[in-house]
Amino acid sequence: MNFVKFIAASAILLATSTATHAQNARYSAPENDGQSYWLDSNQEGRDQRALHKYKFLDNWYIGLQGGGLYNWGTNQGEYGFFRHLRPSAALQFGKWMSPSMGMRAQLIYGNNRGVSNTPDYKTFHWQSLSLYADGMLNLTNMWCGYEESRFFNFIVFAGIGGEQTFSFSKRDWNKNQTAFNRDHSTLLGLRAGFITLFRLNDKFDLSFEMSNTWTDDSYDGVLSSHRWDGHVNAFLGINYRFMNPSDGGNHQFTYARLDNSKADALNNELNKLRAELDKANRNIPVEVRNSRQVNVLVSFEDNSTSIDKLQEVNVFTAVQEMRKVNNNADLYITKLGGNSSSDNLFDKRAQTLKNSLVNEYNVPASRIIIEKDPAKVEAANPVSSIILYINENGKLN
Repeated sequence: MNFVKFIAASAILLATSTATHAQNARYSAPENDGQSYWLDSNQEGRDQRALHKYKFLDNWYIGLQGGGLYNWGTNQGEYGFFRHLRPSAALQFGKWMSPSMGMRAQLIYGNNRGVSNTPDYKTFHWQSLSLYADGMLNLTNMWCGYEESRFFNFIVFAGIGGEQTFSFSKRDWNKNQTAFNRDHSTLLGLRAGFITLFRLNDKFDLSFEMSNTWTDDSYDGVLSSHRWDGHVNAFLGINYRFMNPSDGGNHQFTYARLDNSKADALNNELNKLRAELDKANRNIPVEVRNSRQVNVLVSFEDNSTSIDKLQEVNVFTAVQEMRKVNNNADLYITKLGGNSSSDNLFDKRAQTLKNSLVNEYNVPASRIIIEKDPAKVEAANPVSSIILYINENGKLN
């Protein structure tokens, strides 16, 4: 029972420390590589390049590993180190929540060698299967900032899991099982280790990993006065990073570029709409410029929360103006003055606009401020900003 309590307490400590370190991670990029990026503010208030917005299905990987293990259980000192090295293999499946913090599950097979309690210390073998859940910290990205094409990364991890032992050797001198216990066992385990990761290309990594595992004294079938048995694992492996569905097919974290790919299509659409509006004697909403502040009007049909093609051009205009003013400018979403529509309808429309800005144009969510009272926005007198007014009364006049 004390062993179980120790494992549980260690797991809680691991989870707490991992979350704390991840919150302090820094994401940066080369000063100038010819690309244009969206900027966001870090904890110190300095602007930095913003990562693409990722979802649950992004940044997963799978890895196959092979190597060896060394058991440091009872009576291991009776033989040399290399005699106790045994083959081992592993399969891992994991996800990086951020460039500095990840998690994985790892399934490990081991072919073990133990030393019995006989006077001449006869040896025996058994098989083991282990399954661990690990929390991982990429110290390189935490301390040096994230770089998309970095060749080397150093990662530490710790985890909790289970060990299943089986297929102990049948020995004539152990028929009564006094030299070692042949019963199958299912044991809790705790481990820690490190990974060195070498980037081969945008999809594959080469990894070298070492870990130490602590488990119950009965792991090797030989009970002693020691509290722990365990083993050291060393693996060389290949990792494959799956394609990110929400990031245009990339296989890793990328910074949010200023994407002009929609410009031509939307400009063509704008010209068509202008022609149609000229026939109907209607005008496209006018942008009112005041110093470094840009105002853009977006209208919705009655009771609608959808952005039609005409208003999509206005959203695109707001993004373009945001880039022209400063790519770290703030964007406010508010009501058009005197609008009496319900707050609930405004909230839904404002969220639709925010989702479009974040998901379609990679605008950092922290740069978008929703304020239903336009008087508060005007009283704040924001400079270097875009104000997106929602005309909730419906059709344009």
